[in-house]
Amino acid sequence: MKLNDWLNSSGGAEDQLKRTEFNLRKYISRLNKHETMLALWEVQRLQIAEGNTPSMIRGLPRGGLGHNISDGKPYFLPWMIEQIVNIISIFGYDHNRNGQGIDVFQWNNIAQLYNLVRNYNNARSGVFLTRNDVFETLSKIGRQQFPWQDGSLGTSIMEMYATLYLGPACNKACQNKHQINVNDFLSYGFLLLGHFNSSPFLNLPYDLSIIGGDQETLKAVLSRYSSSVEEFNRSCRIVRRVDRLGEYSKSQLRMKPIIKLADERYFCPMPKLLQFRITSGLISETSYDGKAINEVGDNFERYSFNKFKKAFPKVSSKNEEVYGTRKKPKKTPDIRVFDDKSLCLIIECKATLLLFEDKFEKVNLDVLPKKSEQIIKGILQVWRYVRYSNGGLTPDKNVNEDCKGLVLTLEDWISMDKGRHDLLLKEAHEIADTEGIPISSRIDTIVTSIKDFMYILEHATFVEFLECLD
Repeated sequence: MKLNDWLNSSGGAEDQLKRTEFNLRKYISRLNKHETMLALWEVQRLQIAEGNTPSMIRGLPRGGLGHNISDGKPYFLPWMIEQIVNIISIFGYDHNRNGQGIDVFQWNNIAQLYNLVRNYNNARSGVFLTRNDVFETLSKIGRQQFPWQDGSLGTSIMEMYATLYLGPACNKACQNKHQINVNDFLSYGFLLLGHFNSSPFLNLPYDLSIIGGDQETLKAVLSRYSSSVEEFNRSCRIVRRVDRLGEYSKSQLRMKPIIKLADERYFCPMPKLLQFRITSGLISETSYDGKAINEVGDNFERYSFNKFKKAFPKVSSKNEEVYGTRKKPKKTPDIRVFDDKSLCLIIECKATLLLFEDKFEKVNLDVLPKKSEQIIKGILQVWRYVRYSNGGLTPDKNVNEDCKGLVLTLEDWISMDKGRHDLLLKEAHEIADTEGIPISSRIDTIVTSIKDFMYILEHATFVEFLECLD
């Protein structure tokens, strides 16, 4: 029996969801939102073993908390902490309950909150699966969890974001828009990150001697990274109307991870989201400028080529070149790889980002997300180049009969959803038909993210790398 059929026949999914939601709402109604967010910050500090100060949480389990899920100790998953902060901000109370509230600084109480949210998520997924394909659920789960699991918010990927966004066009765009350059966003941002990892609150004025900074620039950076308590609560109420307690709700801390309190005091409930904001989140500071967007695209191509060259130094590879005539110049693909003298791999790089709603809110494997035309364009660029090469019109006239194509993306456009990949190929084939691109030129072309690309480069030989494209 299929999973969906079993869930449909069980008849208890809806009732279970109602029970778990009632229990969660009832519990949250007795939680002070500010105290709960502070307790969650303390859980994160304990899980990364930051500092030696005594824990604010009493009654911790023997042996403490784990540093990751495999430690065999209690561990709060980071994407669930983000969800709980959303939920508590919407449904928790912010005034004195005269002793009627729950003490979240008791381990059993904060652990019970985590378990109630987990039970609700499980029940909600059960109902979702009675109406939707299991692969749609897996795709959502992957996009929610993989960035935390594969180091996308960790130090291993920071080099890439620095390479992408620290160019002169991005700096100029940011300076023109905010009167702050990208370098300041990074230097002040990492200073704030270091502080909030060890302390939940920051007071102004702040000691900036380590970077030789000034208070006015710090305030300007904080204005981009923070929202007032009123703004934060207002945005959370909007989420409440849209998706109740949904685990895929857009986090109010993603772009504004710091909350501005009274008297020049700031609170960061989830420092890891500040790290996200000062790396991949930098795109929001420059994406409105055409020159900056082009610069990011060029930097992405250069970064990808350098990583490939470093992984396989003995393999012949070339980056983008201009060919043709002065009046009609053309460009080769971003990366070309050769086996002996024949072209065996063509890579096109696309720095286009998925919108949040296309990641979570409106995932539909029968409909392509917005901006998909850029990914389809990459597929067609591969096929066109093979066509022109076979016709002797490019510098690479010898194409291997097993030549492969790869569209390399900055985001996870394909995450356990083969249906989306099939749709991309379907539309690419329709356009190729109108252009008269021969079937023989439409080589097998897959779409993969830069994170998966880098992982394969680190763990595979070149032959194994090519096998991954089959």
